[in-house]
Amino acid sequence: MTRSKVETNTITCNALISACERGSHWEKALCFFSGMFQIDVGVGASTCSATISACVKGSKWEIASQILDIMVQRGVESNAMICSAAIGACETRARWEKALQFFSVMAQDKIEPNTIIYNAAISACEKGCEWEQALGLLHRMTRDRVEMDTTTCSAMISACEKGGKLHQA
Repeated sequence: MTRSKVETNTITCNALISACERGSHWEKALCFFSGMFQIDVGVGASTCSATISACVKGSKWEIASQILDIMVQRGVESNAMICSAAIGACETRARWEKALQFFSVMAQDKIEPNTIIYNAAISACEKGCEWEQALGLLHRMTRDRVEMDTTTCSAMISACEKGGKLHQA
């Protein structure tokens, strides 16, 4: 039986990281991600998004945040998928400040947030008991004509309830 060589490139590394993400192996995804820099394989938005998602699944929002910082340092252009993953990581840990920071990155990069991204940011504010921030996002969502859904309404009601402002909902 002959052994075939698989070329190490961005596509194969992204496939490995995505497989690790689907299998909930954030540590391995992070190893492959780090290895890409050592062997000078191009790291792009898809690579970062898959690695961030793997870290989110492993409840490692701090690492997900660091990957975003690496992206900025290396000039990797962010996209809606990356920002959504990063905001989702913040939502999981009620890190509303960081979620709003990532939301601002989207505006700087001229990425239009969708319902899912708004919901994640509102939910992060809700979990952090920041009803005013959540309400601000809801107003912005309306201004930007982004469609609301039951998740939006549920997170907003919960945020107002936690802030003792149920009448605002």
